[in-house]
Amino acid sequence: CYMLQLLLNHPSEAINYMTIFGETPLHVACTEDQPLCVKSLLQYGADPRISESYRLPIHCAVKANSIE
Repeated sequence: CYMLQLLLNHPSEAINYMTIFGETPLHVACTEDQPLCVKSLLQYGADPRISESYRLPIHCAVKANSIE
C-alpha cells in the first residue's frame, strides 16, 4: 500500500498523526482489519494508546472482528 509505505518512510512525522476525528493510522488499519499494516505500524513506533476519544485501536480491531 502506497500510503503505508509513505508513513513508514517518515515515521517520526506521521506515524501517530491524528485526524480531527481522533484516529491515527493504527486506528484505520485496525478498523479495516489489516493485520500486516497493524504489525508494520507498531514496529515503526505507532502508539496503541493514543486516542482523543474513548476508542483505542484495540477497540477498533474488536469491532471489526479481527482475529489476528
